[in-house]
Amino acid sequence: MTYIPAQTTLSPDATLAAQAMAMQPQTVEARPALCLTFDDNFVQSWFDHLDLFDKYGAKATFFLCWPERISAKERDMLHQIQDRGHEIGFHTRQHVRLPKYLQSHSLEDYLDDQIDQGLEAMNDLGLDPRSFSFPYFRFRPKLIEPLLERFDILRLEGPYEHFKDSLSKRYANRTVNTYCFTDKTGMNLDSAYYADRFSWLKEQGGVGVTCGHFLGTTGNKFAKMRCSSDDLEGILALAQAHAFDFVTMADLYQPAPDLTAQAAPAILAA
Repeated sequence: MTYIPAQTTLSPDATLAAQAMAMQPQTVEARPALCLTFDDNFVQSWFDHLDLFDKYGAKATFFLCWPERISAKERDMLHQIQDRGHEIGFHTRQHVRLPKYLQSHSLEDYLDDQIDQGLEAMNDLGLDPRSFSFPYFRFRPKLIEPLLERFDILRLEGPYEHFKDSLSKRYANRTVNTYCFTDKTGMNLDSAYYADRFSWLKEQGGVGVTCGHFLGTTGNKFAKMRCSSDDLEGILALAQAHAFDFVTMADLYQPAPDLTAQAAPAILAA
């Protein structure tokens, strides 16, 4: 499934002015969609919740870091996650804090050490990630173009205080920003947090990209990075009640048309 924005249609009787206006670049409302993303390498917890995702017809993108630490068992889980309609993205090789990393390294070092070597490790796991997210929402604009040579779509910034469609018009719609968190349990987010954001998305249209981490309540030392099974089900049920489509990051990627392709000339009969 590919996420397709709503299209504007005109009747054959539309005036030339109206037709010309419709051809101008403009923002169109899209059918509301939710893109669930989860970061780091909590593979067992993600795997344990596959049935819950299935219950609500939901799919997600799981951004994996530390691929060299993945066990054979976890590798098999990742492939099963993928086989059940979810996406495995990439979250750097070692989850470094970019500002601190750049104090002693260059951007070229980052691309080699954290991206290319990490992608080799992902390939060794039999994975070919097409989407990427920056740890801690920290990025540098100069990294965008080289990363878009390696991936189809990127997740950049964290949630804004004001509500805003996640799909960014920058970089030909190949970047998204985070709309809200799904670490409901760890961050102690109340139901109104989701009700307000989901209602806005339902009314305005577009796509909301979420960010979460560990699913469950035990087995993760980072207390704020948790969403219990009950809280996850509440989020999925609310999204279903708003009739959101569930999409992956890969679904959001829309390749630009090849404008250089020319139709072959018709062959005239002698």
